[in-house]
Amino acid sequence: MEARFRTMANTAPVMIWMSGPDGGCSFFNERWLEFTGRPLEREVGAGWSRGVHPEDRKRCLRIYRSAFRVHQNFEMEYRLRRADGEYRWILDTGRPLWDSDKNFAGYIGSCVDITERKQAEEAVRESEDRYRDLVENSGILFGTHDSHGQVLSVNEATVEFSGFDRPDQLVGHNVRTFLPSQVQDRFDDYLQRVIRDGHARGYMKVRLRTGEEKVLEYNNSLRREGLREPVVRCIGLDVTGRLKAEHALRESEELFRQLAENTRDIVWIVSLATNKVIFANRAFEEITGRTREGLYGRLNSSDIIHSEDREQAVAALGRQVLEGSNADSEFRIVRPDESVRWVRTRAFPVRDHHGRIYRVAGVTEDITDRRQAEQALRESEERYRLLAENSQDLIKLLNLQAIVQYASPSHFQVLGYTPDDLLHHCMLEVVHPDDAEAVRATFRDLADSRQSRKLEMRVRRKAGDWADLEAIFSPITDRAGNVQRVLLSSRDITDRKRAERLSRSHEAALARTLSLLAAEPALDTFLGHVLRAITEQLEAPSSALYLYNPEHESAMMHMTYRDVAVQRSSGDRLNRAAPVPVGPGDRESSLWPLVYQRRSPLVIENAGASQLLNPETQAWAAGQGIKTILLVPLVLREKLVGMLSVRSSDHRSYRSDEVDLAESLAHLATLAVQLTRLAEQGQKSVLLEERNRMAQELHDNFAQGFTGIVVQLEVAEDALSEPAEARDHILKAKTLARNSLAEARRSIWDLRPQALEQGDLAAAIRSLVNEVRDHRPVPATFRLEGSTRSLPPKVEDNLLRIAQEALNNAFQHANATQIHVLLKFDADEVMLSVEDDGRGFDSGAAQNRAGFGLTSMRERTERIGGRIAIESGPRGTRVSARVPARV
Repeated sequence: MEARFRTMANTAPVMIWMSGPDGGCSFFNERWLEFTGRPLEREVGAGWSRGVHPEDRKRCLRIYRSAFRVHQNFEMEYRLRRADGEYRWILDTGRPLWDSDKNFAGYIGSCVDITERKQAEEAVRESEDRYRDLVENSGILFGTHDSHGQVLSVNEATVEFSGFDRPDQLVGHNVRTFLPSQVQDRFDDYLQRVIRDGHARGYMKVRLRTGEEKVLEYNNSLRREGLREPVVRCIGLDVTGRLKAEHALRESEELFRQLAENTRDIVWIVSLATNKVIFANRAFEEITGRTREGLYGRLNSSDIIHSEDREQAVAALGRQVLEGSNADSEFRIVRPDESVRWVRTRAFPVRDHHGRIYRVAGVTEDITDRRQAEQALRESEERYRLLAENSQDLIKLLNLQAIVQYASPSHFQVLGYTPDDLLHHCMLEVVHPDDAEAVRATFRDLADSRQSRKLEMRVRRKAGDWADLEAIFSPITDRAGNVQRVLLSSRDITDRKRAERLSRSHEAALARTLSLLAAEPALDTFLGHVLRAITEQLEAPSSALYLYNPEHESAMMHMTYRDVAVQRSSGDRLNRAAPVPVGPGDRESSLWPLVYQRRSPLVIENAGASQLLNPETQAWAAGQGIKTILLVPLVLREKLVGMLSVRSSDHRSYRSDEVDLAESLAHLATLAVQLTRLAEQGQKSVLLEERNRMAQELHDNFAQGFTGIVVQLEVAEDALSEPAEARDHILKAKTLARNSLAEARRSIWDLRPQALEQGDLAAAIRSLVNEVRDHRPVPATFRLEGSTRSLPPKVEDNLLRIAQEALNNAFQHANATQIHVLLKFDADEVMLSVEDDGRGFDSGAAQNRAGFGLTSMRERTERIGGRIAIESGPRGTRVSARVPARV
């Protein structure tokens, strides 16, 4: 019966609830749960009150509890939070329940959303309040306009209503400007009426300063006497809210009518004066199979009730309602086709304004399906017992002290216990000590919340080891909603938990290896860590790393991990470093071509006899007791870099997560190898670039000087007959030789910047200026500004070489008489300036000449993130390089 009632209640169009005699709610139908958006377990007891608006909750509970104490009907209105978060006004009607022995059994109630009605009432109240305030406080809109609609005067209420600040913002304007465009043409008709008839009344839509539109009810009259020009006196009242309320009320009435006509339950009203039904909705015809016209005429409603239930049902309903209380009864009705249906009728008295009961109203629902469901439930209990006996899950029935009252046979297969081993024992006896308190807390929570709880716990098997279980504790309550017993359903998740622990271990190993990749500069140290991680995580005795040489299409064993130690390839027979062919042309072994082509992990089973290995490797695997080998290639952009080999001493299969871990570690090893190779290639490229630069500079400096020496000596040889002329050429050759020697010294000094090794940048540049000044007749000065500080070696080296280049240009090409060098340290940048008073040059043409010169200074500045400015003219040249203080 209960299941049938629940089915019928869940199909009702209104929200229905039930409670026990203790006041705790035990049932809410699906309409309630859909409205609130919360599950049943959160609503039972007093949980429903959490959805009541905080301002209404205390009053709501006071009415509810007061009615319970005296067992009387009650109605209350409160705001209830809907699933979308909006609070809606609810009319909650509660009626007491009595069992067959007339004992109080609790309450049943129904709830209707009356938000629209409340809003309509509120709108009406607001309209009335506005009207009263306008009258009492001169808030009515007063004003005047001429016969053309020009505003002559307005009161403060009109100014405030229109959204303006001062009357002069309205006066002088035509009324038309304050009307929406769609009604402006009606204003002329209004003017004609008021001038013709002397008065006009009606409704007018106006547009406020904010753009909002409202409706005014006006009653205007024309005044002529004593005036040269007639004036229209205007009295207006804002009726926007009233009109909206009326519209809302009409919609609410229509909504109620549709609700009554479309609900599945019979809604009926009986007049006590005639003892006839005066209203019944369409559901009457659907449930009883009879017409409403017949019910309104001669048909007596009691004639529909089954003859065996008629006397009891009519007497119970009539007695309780006439006594002023709600009535609730279940009985059978007979349809014209003689089919029988079970119904539940809830009736309540309707009083007139004197408080006298003059009508009886009620709701009758078809509970045939619920009754049938109750019978089906009884039958299902037997099926459930059979299911529990044959389920693979561990099912126990416990009292509130966790004493086992029933245990399914599946306990023997999973834990090794027979049901008799567990019966009448506390389940905490087999729970792991670290999990026992969580189980106790779950029992305490079940008694309070009456909601199922899920918990993972460890339970001791009969053999002594521990099993991981996923348990669901479900409370079993009595009719009053009190928890009496607990149903415990458990599932063995030992394998899953073991896999999770392995997965976390794998993730930790991968994270440590990834961190080491960023922090460990030594390639072999990192690769050794990879071998160690993959060997320990896969619980293998040893592993090896091969690196591929693409030039020879061969792989070389690089290192091994065994006995908790990393070893570089030693060259012995077992771990010889001789290359192993891995290209597609290898015919001695089918292993390497297979790895080369697949570029994905490969498991070799029965390694001592596998045809994938050559005879020598087979013999080695058999001698070492290796049964299974996992090969993981190191692949980068479809190119083979190397391979990891993991050796196992037993026949095993690798899980997907283990293979994924091996591939991830292999990817990190691949990345480390490739980064190291790229770094080596980059270093070679830089050295080659510097060598070419120095070669070009040596060529530019020395070739010109020594060519001049050769030319001068040849001329001197031809002029030996003239000693004076020959001596002049020899002196010129000597000068060129001395200059070339100085250039050689400078170039060698460029290759060996020892000054930076012995001091900071300022000291190095000062030393440079002093050394050059000692070998040149041109005065050179050095000035330091700001506090000197250490810069990155790359920055100091390039700034020093820019200073060298600028000084050499000044000595060689400018014929300068003075040179000034400035090094300035600011907060944000470092500035180097070399300035001379010699012969300038065309900077555009200079960039197109052979040699490095200005180009090398610009490249050096850009290399360290700086900028350079070269200014040259007839009075000298200034080279200024600026570099950020932090590069």
